[in-house]
Amino acid sequence: MSPTAKQTDRVQVYFDALIKSADALRSAAATSTDRNGQFAKQASDEFSNAQRDTLELSKKLAAAPTDATMAYAAFMESAVAAQARALRVGKLAYEHAAGTGADVQQSFEQLTAASRATAEAVLALSQEWASVAPVADAWRKGFEAFMPAAAAK
Repeated sequence: MSPTAKQTDRVQVYFDALIKSADALRSAAATSTDRNGQFAKQASDEFSNAQRDTLELSKKLAAAPTDATMAYAAFMESAVAAQARALRVGKLAYEHAAGTGADVQQSFEQLTAASRATAEAVLALSQEWASVAPVADAWRKGFEAFMPAAAAK
């Protein structure tokens, strides 16, 4: 028996829902990868800059180990730069966490909608198939005979 146009349409709706769900997952993964990559690069840049500043401070101190005024000024400059860097890294981590939360919420909403559409499509498809399959009714009645709770519903 060949499928009817209605059955073919329902199969297409089902696969379209599956494709939408896969697209939502792919989008969530891409967004997460992009966000994590940006965070890793920015954090790495800050840590590299901190290492460079530490080496610059060491170079200054090694060049004039007895100049206390220069050493004090270099330590103060380095401490202020470190505090600014710590604030930037803290802000970066906060923005990353806030952005990740928004991304997760958006991805969850997309996946929920796609799952709902998939469930509705498979329900419609299974009802259509059950209505044309000669054994579907016999199978359902047999199942209900063995499972009285299912027959009550």
